[in-house]
Amino acid sequence: MHLHTIASDGLHTALAVLSYAKLIGVTVVSITDHNEISASLRGEKIAKALNLIYYPGVELMFHVKGRVYELLAYFNDGQSLRNFYKKYRFTNGFMPHYKNVDEVVSLVKEYKGVVVSPHPFGRKGIYRNLKNANVMVDGVEILNAFTEEKRNGKAAIHKTKNDNAKTLGSADMHFFLQDIGRVYTKIESNQKITKELVWKCLLGIKDEIKFIPIGNSFSKRKILFQKPLCAVVYVINWPWLYIKYRFRKQYKNC
Repeated sequence: MHLHTIASDGLHTALAVLSYAKLIGVTVVSITDHNEISASLRGEKIAKALNLIYYPGVELMFHVKGRVYELLAYFNDGQSLRNFYKKYRFTNGFMPHYKNVDEVVSLVKEYKGVVVSPHPFGRKGIYRNLKNANVMVDGVEILNAFTEEKRNGKAAIHKTKNDNAKTLGSADMHFFLQDIGRVYTKIESNQKITKELVWKCLLGIKDEIKFIPIGNSFSKRKILFQKPLCAVVYVINWPWLYIKYRFRKQYKNC
């Protein structure tokens, strides 16, 4: 539920990512590029062909008073993601800026989405700043492969405002396809696992599924290697991303 492609700061296409996910037995998946939805929307069609449960998603990267935060937003279908993205992306600058984190959460909820806090105590995690301690989310990544064990540990013991928030594990895969299975969320239920059931349980409407984070974070050496690589890939993609942003901003009402 937290995978990146070449559309933002990854190295693989949506087809490669989802095909490998299918190969290793993943059943529920989402592509969540940084402030970019093109690959996630393509992924919806690919996932249907591969018989995967798929939720179009995006990793929101935004400014609050000069500080960058990230949130994961998931939607039940591609059109809902498109509608949200137009409002989120094209009103507050290339790197959107908001008054506070709650404003972004409310915007996702306005379009009936699910909000998950990724790497909550990481550099761009919302709970690293004590002012965000009571932000209401639907789920928290207590295991993130891209985050050191110490910070994952803080996420595991953090008490969110939402008592029904799901505890999740995510690979946060950028570069190496085999890492998709390094950290994941096991789902268990006495009922048949369907897209509708998973969605309602993520929203807290139902409680028939257990979400069990499994896996371990990368070694410090691998994390230190990958983070600069992320920055390099994103800088290479930046001119194209900015052109797309400007074009869409100019013609967003057409």
